[in-house]
Amino acid sequence: MRTNPKKLLYDVLTCCEEIRQFTAGMDRREWLADLKTIRAVERDFVIIGEAIKRIRDHHPVLAGRIPDLPKITGFRDKLAHEYEDIDTVEVWGYVRNNLPNLETSIQNLMDELEPPKKTNGDNEPEPSTPSSGPGM
Repeated sequence: MRTNPKKLLYDVLTCCEEIRQFTAGMDRREWLADLKTIRAVERDFVIIGEAIKRIRDHHPVLAGRIPDLPKITGFRDKLAHEYEDIDTVEVWGYVRNNLPNLETSIQNLMDELEPPKKTNGDNEPEPSTPSSGPGM
């Protein structure tokens, strides 16, 4: 089971990007008529929720910085376990109203975990210093 926080955040970002790609240019009417896209987006939301649950369980301090965490994991549970109650209009609402903020929040956390590399003023990475090892 994957528990590395960077990898889990990356999984969330990957799913957010896929959802944006799958739904690009769609309106509500097109969404409701496209069962394959609906199912793909539902699957990505399940993955998002599962990754965030793992962050919650293994990295509680980081999880405390994810806005709407209970709402996200609750939505995942509904998609995974209460399939008969899934409202495709509700899923569309999550795509349009919740996904952009989630993606921004997760990207900010990812940036904090992976700070930009130092540059030497020419926007080139600074050379690494040799490590001392045997024979050095």
